[in-house]
Amino acid sequence: MRYKFFSHLIPMIALNLLAKPLSIYAIDAELQNRIGKEEYGIYFAILNFSYLFNILLDFGLTNFNTREVAGDPESRKRSFHQLFPIRIILLLLYFGFTLGIAWMLGYDERQFHVLWILLFSQFFISTTFFIRSYFAGLLMFRTEILFSALDKILLVLLAGYWLYFQNEIPISVENLAWLNFGIYGLTSLLALTFLLGKIGWPAFNWNFGSVKKILSRSIPFGVLIVFMMLYNRLDSVMLERLHEQGNEQAGTYAQSYRILDGLFMFASMFSTLLFPLFSRLLKNRESVVELLDSSARVLLMGSMLAAAIGLFYGNPVLELFYHEDIVGSLPTFQVLMLSFIPVSGIVLCGTLLTAHASLRYLIIVSLGGIVINAGLNFYLIPEYGAYGAAISTLATQSLVVVLQLLKVWEIFRFQWNWWSFLRYLGLATLLFFSGKWMPDVGWVWYEVALLVVLVVLYALMTHMIQWKLFLKLLKAQK
Repeated sequence: MRYKFFSHLIPMIALNLLAKPLSIYAIDAELQNRIGKEEYGIYFAILNFSYLFNILLDFGLTNFNTREVAGDPESRKRSFHQLFPIRIILLLLYFGFTLGIAWMLGYDERQFHVLWILLFSQFFISTTFFIRSYFAGLLMFRTEILFSALDKILLVLLAGYWLYFQNEIPISVENLAWLNFGIYGLTSLLALTFLLGKIGWPAFNWNFGSVKKILSRSIPFGVLIVFMMLYNRLDSVMLERLHEQGNEQAGTYAQSYRILDGLFMFASMFSTLLFPLFSRLLKNRESVVELLDSSARVLLMGSMLAAAIGLFYGNPVLELFYHEDIVGSLPTFQVLMLSFIPVSGIVLCGTLLTAHASLRYLIIVSLGGIVINAGLNFYLIPEYGAYGAAISTLATQSLVVVLQLLKVWEIFRFQWNWWSFLRYLGLATLLFFSGKWMPDVGWVWYEVALLVVLVVLYALMTHMIQWKLFLKLLKAQK
């Protein structure tokens, strides 16, 4: 399983390294520069508001389906004709609930117009994730890799043309929403076409008894995702509502969060691959220790390096992508980059606990995360704005990962490994002292490159990077 994981992780990272950084940093960041920070803040707040309730589109069906198909691949066609009609009903529920909440919050006509478009985009995104759950459950990782990056590839091509090669269509919040509508709709259609080509066109069958049974089993997944979504997406919505300069502060937060979100996309690739593998190992009563340890070494090393770069070289990183308010965004960016370390831990522990079906515990922890995140935001945002929201995020994610780690330790009874602990402690020490007292070599990006080299050498010396395994994988990719 460890070999299968890394053999598909390498091409997944390679493809996403081409598409996702370009889409986030060359396209999305430039869109904010062109639209303006305050105007983009309006879009960012509405976008995150549309995310808050998008679980109503899925109700945990995607994670439930991945786990079911991974355990019983022959169930794929049967599950599709049972689950897809349910999603159409959930679409109506999502629209009605989200628009009702927007009306209660006092959204104006323009905000409603943008929200309508984004709600359809959310449906397309959710549908694509649902279809990808079949590819992941069947361990069709190369297909999963393609569709995980397709929307970003389309965004780079279409938005790149819009930004740099035409002058007829104005760059505005409304047109940006329509662009995403078209991209996500096309991606969803292509994924559905490919899936139906594999499993055939199913005869849709509505059976109330089977629907009730499926929903009763998937609801815990749905509740978990709702709670996780809330404590991850509340910040920008609360910023826009609680601070005197809400739109501007939301724009400041968006500048920093966009970079963290790009990094999270890479971390989520681990979850995409690990979830079906963990599910199959647990179903077969096999050990997950080796797979968990190997993936943790790579992900945590990368997250600690990224956090150090953000902390010590945040100013030049922000200057790469933005034209305004770099100094004002820097503290927010530094705190959010530190939160990438606990976020990576949540990806690992949360994925394993979900595969283990420890959903009740995860729901309780996530509910606690919502309470803490909302409470800290109410206290910090009115005075500190985006910086306060970033502190709230770091505190919430740190608490959640500690609680998840304790549960993983309790269930799987891992033995304490002092060498592994000292290895991570040594890496943290190296990053701190190297970042703080790195010698001036004339150009800041030489210093960053030197820091990366030091981390790689350390990882090789301490066997954090399992170089024999990677050589074997590289040979297999040829």
